[in-house]
Amino acid sequence: MHSEKGKESREMDNRERRLYDAALEGDVDRQLELLREDPLILNRYEVSKGNSAGSPLHVVAKLGHVRFATEILRRKPELAEQLDPSKSSPLHNAWHTWI
Repeated sequence: MHSEKGKESREMDNRERRLYDAALEGDVDRQLELLREDPLILNRYEVSKGNSAGSPLHVVAKLGHVRFATEILRRKPELAEQLDPSKSSPLHNAWHTWI
């Protein structure tokens, strides 16, 4: 039973890593596939992960991946208010990058 929990945790970490990779590439098809595999994946980003990049929404805001951001916001709009470790919201990131 203990090894099953470890395997499940590794699979979640792997999906989260794949979501970040999809965010970096703006790959909406892969994002939607991951959301189908794990509909609660975005819920785990409400808690600070100690990731210097922030949530996937922070990443796509910096990179200008609008469709990817739209899909996140449709499912989890409260991520727009989440701050990254530098105390910036996704909107701050987009503003500093694109304006």
